[in-house]
Amino acid sequence: MWKLSNRRNDMSTEPESRLNVIPIRDQIANIIRKMILTGELKGGELIRERHFSELFNVSTTPVKEAFRILQAEGLIYTKPRSGTYVSDISVETMLQIIYMRSALDGVAAYFAALLATDEDIACLGKILDEIGKMIEQKASGEEISEKNAVFHEELRHLAQNDYLVTLIHNVNAIDAAFRSLALHKPVEHPRSHCEHVAIYEAIKARDANKAECLMQEHIRRVANFVVNEDK
Repeated sequence: MWKLSNRRNDMSTEPESRLNVIPIRDQIANIIRKMILTGELKGGELIRERHFSELFNVSTTPVKEAFRILQAEGLIYTKPRSGTYVSDISVETMLQIIYMRSALDGVAAYFAALLATDEDIACLGKILDEIGKMIEQKASGEEISEKNAVFHEELRHLAQNDYLVTLIHNVNAIDAAFRSLALHKPVEHPRSHCEHVAIYEAIKARDANKAECLMQEHIRRVANFVVNEDK
């Protein structure tokens, strides 16, 4: 059963102040995106706003807005006088998008290693400490996924390049769905965390090349884990 949340993300640390309450339209878009990714919604399938408004117990307005987001991403399309359909986008195409994002986030890690202050790096370490505690306390996959998103977002800003951050956000939605699905599997929690720590250590050591490589490998491994897990 899919559920929407009115909960505000944890605002206890400064980087997270960049994250506000997630709009209902974005929550709906995230859920439908995951349904497409997992094959619950298949290419060519007709989807209706009324169905999702009843499913989520909301008006059709945020569903319409979610549909516009997904259409801009190419995941759904509308036929005049016919309806809205799921695109025939393949998992392979989604993986290609994630590989593009891994390259961009790798560049962000590279420049973070060169440009971040010691204070910035300490803040990044604090986020990882919080994630480690959440894993020990067996927090939900959703909570860990949200905190991991904070880690990635903060690291991008340490690259000090707004254009790079914008490019990453343009291809981030599908990747975020992959990461969220992966982190609903408890086996993935410590594995992703160890990889994040390794990236952090490379940045702390000012090893830009290693930070870039580790970030690319991490993002691609998570995506392939989701794709191949049930095969």
